[in-house]
Amino acid sequence: MVSTLLWANLANHYVWIVLGVTLAFGSIGFYDDYLKVTKQTHAGVSGKLRFGLEVVVGVLACYFIASIGRQAFATSLTVPFFKELVIPL
Repeated sequence: MVSTLLWANLANHYVWIVLGVTLAFGSIGFYDDYLKVTKQTHAGVSGKLRFGLEVVVGVLACYFIASIGRQAFATSLTVPFFKELVIPL
């Protein structure tokens, strides 16, 4: 995180989205590990809750990427090595 903040182009919105996703996933994992250490059990955050939080983070990231990107490519899948193969999502 620190190296990205020091050397990345902070004017780029995609950098902030990736940093947010990284921080959110790291926070979920840290909280899970914290519960396991403090309770001295293997039961941290339930799998369903953890998966649900990760899905919410992923959906939010997709929404922000689609909203700031160019409309032609923000909601399409472009396949490398095939010039004309663009799949609208």
